[in-house]
Amino acid sequence: MALRVKTEAQAKAYQLTLEGERQEIVAPKPTRGNEEERTQIALFAIRRVRVATYPDLRWLYATLNGIYVPPALLKQVAAAGLTKGVLDLRLDVPHTEPDGTRWSGLCIDLKARTGKPTPEQVPLI
Repeated sequence: MALRVKTEAQAKAYQLTLEGERQEIVAPKPTRGNEEERTQIALFAIRRVRVATYPDLRWLYATLNGIYVPPALLKQVAAAGLTKGVLDLRLDVPHTEPDGTRWSGLCIDLKARTGKPTPEQVPLI
């Protein structure tokens, strides 16, 4: 299912409840018209609801690399550890498939439709 944001003024996403009813999830307004940011806001709005069904989702977090940082704050957040090329989302929860395959977690990098990996990200993909 594609995650779609209806307007820039308000990010909205829909999910089906376990009973098959459609439930609307409203997320806060993004700070800019950034497609990656809108998608990330919608994803975390869904997470807030789905964590009751899938408790491990509480460990899904964002690095904020996909969020616009004003130039005046860029040096400050870089000094505090924001690192170029780090993927946008992480879920650091070990998982074992029914066939015994083990995973140590999940990393996701959100890209706009026209987005491409940065030079720092190329070795990661």
